[in-house]
Amino acid sequence: ILVNPLAWMLTVNIAQSVYGVNYLFNGNNEMGLSSENDVTAVSAYLNAHTNANNLVLASAQILWAIPNFRQTDWGITAAVNNQSGLMERTLYDCSLPAVRFAVVDSLALGFVRNLDPAMKEIVDQVQLWPLVFKSGDLNVHQNPVELYIQ
Repeated sequence: ILVNPLAWMLTVNIAQSVYGVNYLFNGNNEMGLSSENDVTAVSAYLNAHTNANNLVLASAQILWAIPNFRQTDWGITAAVNNQSGLMERTLYDCSLPAVRFAVVDSLALGFVRNLDPAMKEIVDQVQLWPLVFKSGDLNVHQNPVELYIQ
């Protein structure tokens, strides 16, 4: 019972020490989950344009709703991109070049970008990719370099 709070406190202390801030989150309480209709629309688009081998990058609040392909979130992709040994610990390549589509939402823009510089870099890079679908606050970008598995 005490392991989770102690692990959380240790993680917070390490993050605060590494990044030199006295907070873990950015304090923006206006970031909410995306609407169900928007997630459903994005899910339909992705299901029509991907296959089981394609990798989709998104926030966890989006990924749970669209389980028909390979998935990664911002933190996993940032870790794999910055730590060469982590790729061997995943079932499939979760690096940014392997991503076919990335879904940018308000959590990615407001929270993820402020949480970790490596994740900020990935969100910023993905936003330079062509925008291929939009529903509400959800933007679907397609990797312009076709390194992903067809």
